[in-house]
Amino acid sequence: MKYLALIRYNDWWLYKVPFLLTIAYSTFYLADICVENKTLEIIKIITYIVSAAIYVSIINDITDMKIDRLVGKKNLFLGLPKSIVYTILSLAVILQLIVIYKLLDNGQSVYWYIAAVVAYSLYSIPPIRLKENRYLSIIADTCGAHAFPSMFIVTYINSITLAPLAINWTLIIFIWSFSYGLRGIIYHQYKDKENDLYSGILTLSNSLPIKKLKRLVLLVFAMELGSFIYLLQILNSHIIYKWLTFYSLIIIVRTLIYSSKIIIALPSSKFYQILLAEFYEVFLPISLLLSFTNCDNIWLVIICQLLLFPKRIITIYNECIGYCKRLMFFLCKARI
Repeated sequence: MKYLALIRYNDWWLYKVPFLLTIAYSTFYLADICVENKTLEIIKIITYIVSAAIYVSIINDITDMKIDRLVGKKNLFLGLPKSIVYTILSLAVILQLIVIYKLLDNGQSVYWYIAAVVAYSLYSIPPIRLKENRYLSIIADTCGAHAFPSMFIVTYINSITLAPLAINWTLIIFIWSFSYGLRGIIYHQYKDKENDLYSGILTLSNSLPIKKLKRLVLLVFAMELGSFIYLLQILNSHIIYKWLTFYSLIIIVRTLIYSSKIIIALPSSKFYQILLAEFYEVFLPISLLLSFTNCDNIWLVIICQLLLFPKRIITIYNECIGYCKRLMFFLCKARI
């Protein structure tokens, strides 16, 4: 667990990998290719995503060591000898070179993978270090964590299926992932604004007046929502709409029972839920897999999805059981 903590797997495994896998599933679905016949390629995609995430986590923590020491923020690299730190960094770089070499025969995908790695390198590494630039920081983070990896997946699948690259699909995936990524980085900057201010880093979230920041968030969300609606129209799966309805009921019930506020990106209370985040990461990939009616054993892929990302599934399941018990209690009380 200590080594997993070094690569900060909690920051990306449950939140970013499912989103990117959703793009893989939806691209296979659009090409009418049974995803269960492409399990090896799905494993490769996960491996490539994880290798990039490991590199990003390591360089981010290493380049943040001085600032984290200043603000008292937890950074596991602070307790390691320099020789160990340099060894881990070297291994992370070598891992990227291996992945790039493996991708050389996969068309445009290798360029998008390199672009993602470069974006995050420019984001973290001095003297450029875009992380400390108010506007370019959110662009670099969004491109490195969402938009470029999404394009990598679309072009990688195109290279292995030899299906024509649909411009409208590619464009809508880019806009959707980019806008959702922007919303995510604004949220994280806003949550971490006190530490950033203490360390002297001016981010968009701690330097822009709150009214302007809210307007920006609304604009970004409008772009995300518009692209997501168009994406749903392209996929045209009634199963996805059913799960979207189920998700909508859950967030409404949470609001009524627990007073959990629905937010777009800026938390304003202790209890809140980020609109659509759970749907993208949990319900959308499952509903997409259920939409593969041309697959005989798609349930095996669904089980793997649940086993790989169990935390939120278990939480939602327990939550729904709790709601059912409450409902039964009130019904029994009403009869009495």
